[in-house]
Amino acid sequence: MHPIRLIPIRLIEPWRCATPPGWREYAAMMRAGDEFPPVQVIRQSSKLHGYPYRLFDGYHRTRAAKHIGRRTIAAHVIVDETGGRSRTLGLKAKGK
Repeated sequence: MHPIRLIPIRLIEPWRCATPPGWREYAAMMRAGDEFPPVQVIRQSSKLHGYPYRLFDGYHRTRAAKHIGRRTIAAHVIVDETGGRSRTLGLKAKGK
């Protein structure tokens, strides 16, 4: 598996879709002290709009963490060695 690092949430490219439903429940659970697995981010070889990371998995967790005021999130860091094609490859891997 990829190394786990604490990534500043502000360095993760914002998602361009509507905020996923259900993140408020995650936020309540985080406030109560529940532990969550690390999210997965892709370290982009070329910074897209100034963001060195793109979220691959963990939209609910990231949104919830940001909402409750966390500045960092534990993440598995995947290095983009595809020359920028990782978004397309990632969607294919997720079956979309």
